[in-house]
Amino acid sequence: MTATELSFHENRSVIRVIDAMRQRRGGDPAESSEESFEIYMKRYLAFYAKETGRASVTPDQVIAERKEDWASNDDDIRRKHEEMVKRFQNALKKERRCPYCHSFGVDSETKVCFSCGKTSPQLSDEVCSSGRIAAAFNAVRAFYRENYRGLEALVAPAILVETQYKVPTQKEWQTVMNICDYLKKPELKNWILCDKDSGMSVIDLCNLTGKELSPRFGTVLEQLRKGMCPIHIRIIREKTKAHGLGYYDTFLGDEACKALQEFLPQRPRKLFKHGERAVEVDFMRVQAIVNRELQKREKKGMNVSYWNDFTPKSCRKWFSSELKFAKLNASEVSQEYVMGLNALVEYMMGHSIKRQEGAYVVEKLRDHPDQLMDIYKKTYHAIRFY
Repeated sequence: MTATELSFHENRSVIRVIDAMRQRRGGDPAESSEESFEIYMKRYLAFYAKETGRASVTPDQVIAERKEDWASNDDDIRRKHEEMVKRFQNALKKERRCPYCHSFGVDSETKVCFSCGKTSPQLSDEVCSSGRIAAAFNAVRAFYRENYRGLEALVAPAILVETQYKVPTQKEWQTVMNICDYLKKPELKNWILCDKDSGMSVIDLCNLTGKELSPRFGTVLEQLRKGMCPIHIRIIREKTKAHGLGYYDTFLGDEACKALQEFLPQRPRKLFKHGERAVEVDFMRVQAIVNRELQKREKKGMNVSYWNDFTPKSCRKWFSSELKFAKLNASEVSQEYVMGLNALVEYMMGHSIKRQEGAYVVEKLRDHPDQLMDIYKKTYHAIRFY
C-alpha cells in the first residue's frame, strides 16, 4: 500500500498526535478533541494541496516536506509552513456558512462549500467565528509540534467573545416547546428540557448514554427506573481530565425526568440519536418559525424584536443565569453555600473553578452529591419552564 492510499488515521504523523492527546488523559480516548483535530487537519491538507498545485496530499507527506524545508539555510524556505498556516487562517476568515449543510466552508470566491460540495446561490452574511479559527490553528499547530517540527514565531489567534446568544424568557421557552410539537420533534423537545435542567455542554448531552455512574445513586438509567428525581449525573470530561478534577456533577430535574420517562422506550444506543450538528439545525428551524411570526406582527404595526443566535447554547445560558440569581434561604442551607452559589453553578456546568472561595465550596460538596442535590432542588424553581 502506498502513502497516498493510507487512510487519514493510518499516517504515522497522525498516530503521533492522537497518542499524545490520549497520554495527556491517562491513555483514554479524547473523542471530541480527536474529532476536532481530524476535521481541521483535513481542511488544512486540502488547502495545502491547493496551494502547492496538487490534487491531494497526505499528513506524512506534509511532515516530510517540513523536515526537508527545515534543513534549508534560506529563511524563506524554512518558514514556508508558517506562511502556509497564516494563509490558511486568512482563508478560513473569509468563508461563509453553507445554506445546505450549515457548516462554515463556503469559499467566498467560488461559492462552493468544502463540506458538501454544493454551490451557494448567494453568500451568507455569517462568517467563521474567531473560536473556530483558533481551534483550526491549534489543531494544525499540534500536528507540527507532535511530529517534532513545531511552528516558529506564530501566535494563536485571539478568541473574540462577541456572540450574545438569544436566551428566551420563560414564556418564550413555552413557545419553543409548542414549536417542537408543531415540527413533530419530540427528541428536540426532550433535549432542550434535559439541557436547561442540567446545564451540560451540547456535546456532553449528545453523548449521554444513560450508563454514566453516580457514585451514590447508580447509573442514570437505574435512577430513572427507580423513579428518582432529581437524577444525579457525574460526567467525565475530556477537557478537564488533563488538569483538575476531570469530572463534574449535575442533575436532571422534574421536567427533564418526566420527558425522559416518556422518551426512554424508544431510546437508541445513546439517549439522543442526533448529534451536535443536527441539534443546531433544529434550533435554526425554530428561530426561523419564531421570526416569521414576528414579521407578521411587525406588518400589523407592532414593535417586535427578532431572534438572533438562538442556538443549543441558549439552554446552557438559561441554566447559568437563572440559577445564579435564584434565591437560597440561608435558614435552610449553610451561609457559605448561599455565598458560593455562583461557583456551584459553574461547577455543575463543568467549568474550572479558579477563585479560592469558590473552589473551597466545591471541594466540600463534590464528594457529597446528596448535599449538592439538596441545593439544586431548592433552586430548581428558577429554571422551570412551566
